[in-house]
Amino acid sequence: MVNEITLTKGNYSVTVYATDVTDNFKNKLTAITPPVGKQTQNNGPKSAMLVDLLRVTRTIGIKGYIISNTVKSNLIALIKGAKQKGGTITMTYENGGDSVSGTPGTDTSYTVLIETCTISDKAMDEPHIPEDMTALPTDLAKFLVDITVLEGTAL
Repeated sequence: MVNEITLTKGNYSVTVYATDVTDNFKNKLTAITPPVGKQTQNNGPKSAMLVDLLRVTRTIGIKGYIISNTVKSNLIALIKGAKQKGGTITMTYENGGDSVSGTPGTDTSYTVLIETCTISDKAMDEPHIPEDMTALPTDLAKFLVDITVLEGTAL
């Protein structure tokens, strides 16, 4: 199944046809190692005490494809700020494609920032246009993309 994920900011909008979406949650824990005195050294080290302040960061990895040079240009514009102040982008899973909190049949949106993006030109021959068609299909894979976004707001 291909998930359609749309990244939007200002006048720029890019749809990525995602073939692989990875959710990564990282909870930064603080470890406190209690001291060991001379009298209790024979007992060995004490177990660390952990403090969980719920500082959870969600990173989403998106691998898929985009369909044209124009879409590639728009994606690069989004990465460079889309000619607007502030770095956040709206990311929308179409039709409940988000496995974490999506509801089937409804779109789910998040505020994200793009951390990394790799765009690879997909080597291919231009397909033959059948006689009963006047142009190529509009959903022809052109560029492979590998994007990492972080959910959150910019300071």
